[in-house]
Amino acid sequence: MALADRCVQCGLCLPVCPTYSLERLETESPRGRIALTRAWALDTIAPTAVADTHLDHCLGCRSCEAVCPAGVEYGQLLVQARQRQRERRPPAWRQRLIEGLAARPRWLNAGLGLYRRAHGWLPASLRPLPRPP
Repeated sequence: MALADRCVQCGLCLPVCPTYSLERLETESPRGRIALTRAWALDTIAPTAVADTHLDHCLGCRSCEAVCPAGVEYGQLLVQARQRQRERRPPAWRQRLIEGLAARPRWLNAGLGLYRRAHGWLPASLRPLPRPP
């Protein structure tokens, strides 16, 4: 919570935020996400799927940190918010599978090799990725 309290709501982060630049919505900006995580921490508002989506849209590029005069550590704030979000909303089986494979490069390589060979034979619904090179 102390990380969010450092934000002085000056708005200097807005022009450098790629998601804010795209939609021009306060909720898609670092300032909006900081306000959202602060409200969650204080139980001012209940977490919702819509609010989670705004947090999910953040690319985590941390461009906002470079221009912040208050020195808000947005990256750390984002990591903490996403950890709390994950506790509230456990990942689906596909996400857990991808994370498990990413943690085991040999399995990932073997799985991609198998996918590469079977790609042409699989129905479209089982081909979420293009054929690996």
